[in-house]
Amino acid sequence: MENPEDRQKERITYENEYDKHIADLKIKIIYKFLVDAKVLDVGCGETETVYRRVGRVMKKYVGIDKDLEETPKGDNFEYCINTLEDYKPSSKFDVVLLFGTIEEALDENQHLLLARDFLKKGGNMFISIPNPWSLNRIMGACNGYIEDPQTPDIHDIRQGHRRLLTIEQLASTCEKNGLQVVNYWAVGFKPVPMREMPMLKKYWHQFDNMMLQGKKYNVDQFCAGWLLQATPK
Repeated sequence: MENPEDRQKERITYENEYDKHIADLKIKIIYKFLVDAKVLDVGCGETETVYRRVGRVMKKYVGIDKDLEETPKGDNFEYCINTLEDYKPSSKFDVVLLFGTIEEALDENQHLLLARDFLKKGGNMFISIPNPWSLNRIMGACNGYIEDPQTPDIHDIRQGHRRLLTIEQLASTCEKNGLQVVNYWAVGFKPVPMREMPMLKKYWHQFDNMMLQGKKYNVDQFCAGWLLQATPK
């Protein structure tokens, strides 16, 4: 039986400099929505959080995560040890962030319904998911390292992933659960496994530009991940 400590160790060591680059890119895309907003960050984590990057521009930031060890509070921020399913906010939010939570949720439909109910009328939800059909996963399947791009492998499972959704499946799930899809962006490009991305650092910004124009040139389907914007219907 797998030791939970081993699973957590892999989750921590899996993070690298390219993870941080992608996090910064996502925040750059949504920055204007965070200004003077009350923000709920689901699965916020303990390092390199949204608040530490741009918390100064927000009216209020609430980060929740079941794995937090500390729950600091300040004038415009607080952290809570909680899951979305158990969290009981006192008021609604202008922005809800679901960065890397849909693929780990027990039930993605319930997860989205709860998150939608926490949004103010006219509020914005931003959902980030890995792309199962990214170039590195296709290469892995072609070379026999994984069974199928959209089937979670042992590394996905150790990270807590229960499912891998395409952008079309995510959009359909949002629409089914009372959310109107407004926009989506291709974020990141991984021609090699994550651990080897630092070797390609001088190309990262070229990759970013290529993916952000991906719809125009029909290459966004190979991106590392997707960022979707939705509002309550």
